[in-house]
Amino acid sequence: MSICNDGTLNIAEYRNAPVRIVWLLKEALYGGNLSDQLEHSIKETRYSPTWLTMAYPAYAVINGWKSGVFTKWEDVPSLDKGVLKILRQIAVVNVKKEVCVAKNGLSKDAEIRNAYKENRELVNRQIADLDADIIVFGYPNALYRIVNDVFKTQTGKDYRSDKEIGDFSMTTEKVNGKRRLFLWGYHPSYYRSEEQGKYSKYKYFTTFINAVKEFRKMQ
Repeated sequence: MSICNDGTLNIAEYRNAPVRIVWLLKEALYGGNLSDQLEHSIKETRYSPTWLTMAYPAYAVINGWKSGVFTKWEDVPSLDKGVLKILRQIAVVNVKKEVCVAKNGLSKDAEIRNAYKENRELVNRQIADLDADIIVFGYPNALYRIVNDVFKTQTGKDYRSDKEIGDFSMTTEKVNGKRRLFLWGYHPSYYRSEEQGKYSKYKYFTTFINAVKEFRKMQ
């Protein structure tokens, strides 16, 4: 069975990013190195619902982190203008390392829970090593146990929601003396339309940015 190698999508760029962001997701659709898949998408300007949804807020947050002035939705570069390049500065950790084999590409919650049991130590070591400022969970409520276990492993406390912002639950907690932002929302692939509909990339973008603005006030 094919394996996906995840983590940083570009080690040097991640380490030098002004703010470190890691998405904790379920499983990949393709095997091999996730970094190679990103570079192929950048070169071919290939559309990926998951990555494109992640790239919009990542662009605004990474470029606006130091100043606190975040790029507006309408000013974020489009796919053909290279917005995916910003993902070189983030990291992705999949709970299930084996590639999804479902024909429709949809994950099964039971398989993800079992994968986490098998990979729990590895996943939590990856997250700790990445030392991210912002940790984003892309899970349904059915996978709460994973969210709680990761949060507790990283912080020593049970998961709680400090504030609801749009589709995100926002929680802050100190890890190794440094305050981190934990966001829990729907998987980024849910957000397919650009600006219309309940699950739009625009909604994901705006709620993500609003949560980060709240977090920066605490710094």
